[in-house]
Amino acid sequence: MSEVTEKSEPKGLQYLGALVVVAVLGWLFMSLDWNEVADGFRKVDYRLLPVLVILLALNFVLRSWRWGWLLPGGRKLPLKSLLEATVFGFMASFVLPFRAGEVARPWMLSRWEPVRFGAGMASIVVERILDALVVVGILGLSVGHWESTPTWLGAGARLLGVVGGLGIAGLVLAYLFSAAFTKFGQKMVSLVFRGHLEMKLHELVDEFFIGLRAIKSFSQLAVVVVTSILMWLEMAAFYQVGLHTMSLSLPLWAGVTVMVLVALAVAVPGLPGFLGTFQFGCVGALALYAIGNEEALSYSIVMHVVQAVGIIGAGLWILKARGLSLKAAMER
Repeated sequence: MSEVTEKSEPKGLQYLGALVVVAVLGWLFMSLDWNEVADGFRKVDYRLLPVLVILLALNFVLRSWRWGWLLPGGRKLPLKSLLEATVFGFMASFVLPFRAGEVARPWMLSRWEPVRFGAGMASIVVERILDALVVVGILGLSVGHWESTPTWLGAGARLLGVVGGLGIAGLVLAYLFSAAFTKFGQKMVSLVFRGHLEMKLHELVDEFFIGLRAIKSFSQLAVVVVTSILMWLEMAAFYQVGLHTMSLSLPLWAGVTVMVLVALAVAVPGLPGFLGTFQFGCVGALALYAIGNEEALSYSIVMHVVQAVGIIGAGLWILKARGLSLKAAMER
C-alpha cells in the first residue's frame, strides 16, 4: 500500500507543516506554567471517561454508516466491515506519517468487500469536501456565541460560514447537474494548469463526480448531508462532555467551538496523530472563552489521549480479529 499512500499528500508539504507545528509547539510549551497544567490534570472527573468513549464509538458508527451511502453499492455492505475499515483508517493516521489513513480506509475495505479501491478513494474525496463544508457552516453559526471575539476573527468566521452554506448548495447542484459541473471544473483547471498537473487535476475532478454519482437519488443526498451535520454535532457533544470531565463549566456552544477549531486545525499538514495541531485547536477555541493556555492544554491532552487510546486500541483489536498484523495489513 505504500505506493498509493505517498500520493495522498506531497511529502514536502508534510515536512514543512511538521516543522512549523514543532516550532510553534516548542514556543507554546516554553511559555506555559507547568504547575498550572498539572493542576488541570488533577481536576479530571474519571467517571465521565466511559461517556467519552461511548460518544467516540457512536461517532464512528455514524461516520461508517454515512460512508455506505457514498460508495457504489455501499448500502448493501455490512456495517461491520465499513466500521472496521473506518477505525483502521483512523488508526493508520495516528501511527503512520503522510495521512496514511486517507488511503488505508478504502484500501482495507477493498480487501474485505467487493469495492473497487478507486471508487473508495472517490468516496473519501466527496466525504472530505462535505465535511469541510459542514464544519465551516457550523463555524459561521457558532461565532455569535463566542465570549471574546476580535472583530476580524468574527467577520472571517461568518464569511467562512456563508461559504460553507453556499458550498452545500453547490454540492446539491453538482449532484443534479454532475455532467455539466464535471466539464466546467475540468475547463477551469485547463485555464490555469498545463501538462502532468493538469491531467492529475482532471482526474481529481472526475473522481469527485464519480463519487457523487454513487448517490442515486436526491433523498439519498439529503440523508448524507443530514447525517454529516448530526455526526459533527455529536462530536461537539463529545468535546462538551470533555469540558465537564475537566471541570470546565462553559456554555453548550463551547463544545461546538472546540469541535470546529480542532477540525480546522488538524486539516493542516503536520505530525502523525495530529500531535500539536490538535492542541492548537483546543487552546485557540478555549481562548475565545477566556480559558488560560495551561488549563486548555490539559484539556487538549486528555481529549487527545482518549481518542488515541480508543482508536488505536480498537484498530489493533480489529486486526487481531481479522488475523492480521499492522505490517501485514499495509502490504499489498
